[in-house]
Amino acid sequence: MRLGNFDHAIRHGGDQVITASALTFSYSNQESPVLKRMNFSIGRGEFVLLTGPTGSGKSSLLRAIIGLAPHFTGGNLSGSIEIEGFQTLGKRPHELAHLIGYVNQQPEGGFATDTVEEELAYGMEQLGFSPETMKSRVSEIASKLGLEGLLSRPLQQLSGGQQQRVAIGAALAAGQRILLLDEPTSALDDEVSLEVLSLLKKLCVESGVTVIMSEHRTERVLSHADRIFQLRGDGLLSEKTSRDESEAAFEPSVPARTLTSDLAKPALEKKQFSKHYGDSFALHPIEIALNEGEITSVTGANGSGKSSLLWCVLEQAWHQKIPAVLVPQTASDLLILDSVSAELASASSEGHGEPGSASRILEELIGRIDPNTHPRDLSSGQQLALALAIQLSKKASVIILDEPTRGLDFDAKLKLIRLLNRLRSENRAVLVATHDSTFANQIADSQVHLVNGRRANAS
Repeated sequence: MRLGNFDHAIRHGGDQVITASALTFSYSNQESPVLKRMNFSIGRGEFVLLTGPTGSGKSSLLRAIIGLAPHFTGGNLSGSIEIEGFQTLGKRPHELAHLIGYVNQQPEGGFATDTVEEELAYGMEQLGFSPETMKSRVSEIASKLGLEGLLSRPLQQLSGGQQQRVAIGAALAAGQRILLLDEPTSALDDEVSLEVLSLLKKLCVESGVTVIMSEHRTERVLSHADRIFQLRGDGLLSEKTSRDESEAAFEPSVPARTLTSDLAKPALEKKQFSKHYGDSFALHPIEIALNEGEITSVTGANGSGKSSLLWCVLEQAWHQKIPAVLVPQTASDLLILDSVSAELASASSEGHGEPGSASRILEELIGRIDPNTHPRDLSSGQQLALALAIQLSKKASVIILDEPTRGLDFDAKLKLIRLLNRLRSENRAVLVATHDSTFANQIADSQVHLVNGRRANAS
């Protein structure tokens, strides 16, 4: 099946909005370029999907277009980028803000205000919109993204998925004609993902907005994309001319798990967990059991209380003096040193696991990473893999993972499943919150589903 849409090209006149020639980017401390002499053109109103393995350069390409590379990331950028006919190579992000909206993989790090309403209005305020227009646009975007009931909510009290919706809304609100989105559905449930993708496609078709989106869960995006650009991990870019339907139907093949035993030994004393902010419950009282040698998954829509439950379990494990580790949604919070090698060496020096085990886990998940790379310069998936390697190398009895497939490609996800199976065979208790139902079904001995902070069912 051919990609591209001839009618679509005629409708928008086929005019090129972004043109890149010999685009090359490299970080100063890495061995080879991340982007190597890339040439491409993207037309008005096109929906372009970027695919490629974890760490192949998708995020770096988006950062180069918006000006974050090299002005924020450092490194060397050469070649040519034209946007709307103007040469923009070397321009800073604020000089392109009226043209381009950008949503990164960890939007919470880019928030500039305190509440949802303020964040949605911030970009418009910087561009000089009138108060009446800002109010109208905020209301419109909040309605489209299901944020009406959250406008007064502090951003720090939102779930990861809710924060991602706010970031998408903020990028849309000022009416930019180009939207760059880096894994925008990675922390969204299936229903909200469909709504967001449908909205983006509508903007392309009806308003001529150009969308460039990187995504690992391609099954969600294939039906919306006009074109697919593939980065192979060697710095080169190619355009796919046909759809591989197997991408949309991917299900990893893993060894069958054993059934949960009625005689399973508890890893954590059974407790009721709850979490509230003022008079509002993020998590109503819920009782779950974590057993040695079992994996429990927690599923539910954005804001259903999954992360709150995980933090409650971690605090209880600490209270019971049980060795426990957590990999949060924002895995980069765990990375505080100035190179990959320093992070791995620190993990080994803590003495909680076998020497070198963190390095072996990292290579098992995503292959070799240049050890001199600053963790800040890694892709979100690479940062997650590094954080996983550090935490899983520790001899913890309870392992807690919040959206551990976010930013991982299919191959890395399969390797993570095998790694979790190995941990289960070592009698570890694993608690995983995820929006990835295929992943949850593959790994879980038991599942907890949350709806509005309450337990809906169990298996």
